[in-house]
Amino acid sequence: MARKRLLTNIGYYLIVTAFLIYGGFRLLGGVHVIGQLMGWSNTDIGRSIVDALAPGFPAMSSRALIPLSMFTYLSWSALMGVILTLGSFLAIFKLRAGYWLMAAYFMLFGVMFINYLVFNVKVGHLAAGLVLFLIMLRLSNVPSPFRSAQTEGTA
Repeated sequence: MARKRLLTNIGYYLIVTAFLIYGGFRLLGGVHVIGQLMGWSNTDIGRSIVDALAPGFPAMSSRALIPLSMFTYLSWSALMGVILTLGSFLAIFKLRAGYWLMAAYFMLFGVMFINYLVFNVKVGHLAAGLVLFLIMLRLSNVPSPFRSAQTEGTA
């Protein structure tokens, strides 16, 4: 039983750590590209990302339900990084707010697909993340992190 608990904890913390690292990269990458776009920084990587996004962005925005500027689009991505990073950090301590923030990250990710009416390879990325999130919740040993303490045990 102790071995199973150890393996469960290892699995949980590996997944949470992966989300924390990914959220940090998403946050830092978003801020870096925003800095490039706004002229706050000038790097080869930043230029290459902006140059890759710029040609297709007007066409993508033309079919959006709510068109966003490239700055707003990148800010949304950076916000997703903030939310995932903070949520993952809180989830390390198995705090309920961390799970809510991580769920909010996935909702924000899904909203972008809906807004731009685009379904590409990133849908697989979203699905894989959701599966890992659900596995993480299962491994957390936290009873129903999305139910309030008052409703626990009532049906």
